[in-house]
Amino acid sequence: MAIFITQGNYSESAIKGMVDNPEDRKAAVAGLMESVGAKLVDYYVTTGNYDFLVISGAVDPSGNDGCRSYRGCYQSHNHPGTDHPGSEGGDGES
Repeated sequence: MAIFITQGNYSESAIKGMVDNPEDRKAAVAGLMESVGAKLVDYYVTTGNYDFLVISGAVDPSGNDGCRSYRGCYQSHNHPGTDHPGSEGGDGES
């Protein structure tokens, strides 16, 4: 299993939504990972440049099957235009 570490930031509207309607974000992220054949290893809320850190695993690091689906899932849920320190335009392909 390949291990992936993903850092990200929530938009202002996402933070407002989480305050207005609190939920277990770890469970939501785990469901998202499972939907593409990946596994959530752990999820952290962080301070500093990023709001969260996700550690996940997926099979076949060459980009086949679940791993390719995981990358597509990550990219489709990323928010273009929300550049983060160390990223190239926030497209998930740093």
